[in-house]
Amino acid sequence: MAASCMRTLGQGRVEVPSAGSLPAESLNPVVVEAMAEVWIGIASASPKVLADAEVRRSDVVITMGCGDAFPFYLGRRYLD
Repeated sequence: MAASCMRTLGQGRVEVPSAGSLPAESLNPVVVEAMAEVWIGIASASPKVLADAEVRRSDVVITMGCGDAFPFYLGRRYLD
């Protein structure tokens, strides 16, 4: 949800990959519906595992209470 909001608000000025340490098989339909209510379509998205390469090329890595599940690289900003 946060990544989709940032992509929308960023209007193409930022790249926002979204992935997790243990992603679900599919999106929660309640989340899809909630996002549609604020005109952000995510129905075609799918949960993905965070790849090491994504972390390496990111300036900022934002985690949701699972920071220890992600690789740590010097020079990246980590926010939990």
